[in-house]
Amino acid sequence: MSIAGEQALEQAINELREVDSLFDEKVAYWNYLSGKFNTTGLSPMQLGKTPEGQAKLDVINAKVSAAMIAKYGE
Repeated sequence: MSIAGEQALEQAINELREVDSLFDEKVAYWNYLSGKFNTTGLSPMQLGKTPEGQAKLDVINAKVSAAMIAKYGE
C-alpha cells in the first residue's frame, strides 16, 4: 500500500471512530468471532476462491453477523 493509501485508510478509520465510540471494540470482537467460527485454517480470501469454500465462508459470515447483531444491535 502506498503512503497516500495508508494515510487515507488511517483517516477513514479515525472518521469511523468519531462516529462510533465502540468502533475498536467492534473490530476486535469481529476478529475474535472470525477466528472462532473459521476453523478451516484458511483465510476468507482463500475460502472465497472456490464455490465450496465460498459456501463455508457464507456460513462463517452468517454466524459472525448474528453474534455481532446480538451484542451490538443492527
